[in-house]
Amino acid sequence: MSSGRPAEMGTVDEIFYAPRHPYTLGLIASLPRLDVGDKKERLYRIKGQPPSLIFVPSGCPFHPRCDFAKLPEPCASERPDLRIIEHAYATHQSACHFAESLSDTTLAELHAEVGAELDVVEDAAALGSTEAAAVEALNVPADGGS
Repeated sequence: MSSGRPAEMGTVDEIFYAPRHPYTLGLIASLPRLDVGDKKERLYRIKGQPPSLIFVPSGCPFHPRCDFAKLPEPCASERPDLRIIEHAYATHQSACHFAESLSDTTLAELHAEVGAELDVVEDAAALGSTEAAAVEALNVPADGGS
């Protein structure tokens, strides 16, 4: 579910092993993994904030947070309905304009390439004043050091 609407429907195996919606990919990529990677690595996070259910965005309700959205067409103007995705799981459904193209995206790639790290500016915005002062004391440039 995303913004009160089904984003993807299928069996547990279909959803976990062949996700076809960016929200599902983001949720699964945010799970901590103890079997791979650096244990100190930051968890993946879906960018932005969940939308207000009073003012749901036009088009796909997930498009403001989606790293795969094509703007303005079709993501910001057309709300996708659940539809069957053509692959080995005939009952799997997704409400994404680009569900078929997501089959090429692995969770490892998503974590490594798309928003896996928060930058210092976003960190500071999410912190309280005491924590923000501690980050500032580290003398880290606001642009993340680039």
